[in-house]
Amino acid sequence: MSENTPRLAGYLDKTLPGLYQALSGYAEQVTSEADRTGIPRRTLELVNYRASQINGCAFCLDLHHRRAIGNGLPCCLCLARWTSSARPKR
Repeated sequence: MSENTPRLAGYLDKTLPGLYQALSGYAEQVTSEADRTGIPRRTLELVNYRASQINGCAFCLDLHHRRAIGNGLPCCLCLARWTSSARPKR
């Protein structure tokens, strides 16, 4: 398993392969556009991480936590877990 592969990857890509492919394609487009416009990867991963907290997605939290650290962000910036983060009322 690579450093950027989420620990829960086997769950989402096997259970909902169409969704996993759609999300992966969308994420690639967002990353390409961020690169094109000069948004630093560190900023992009912080935004992705926060969106994962709000959505309560453990799979995405794991992925973006690893990517944030890989892009030089201190681990302590990503300590809040999805179960304790503020989420909008539905």
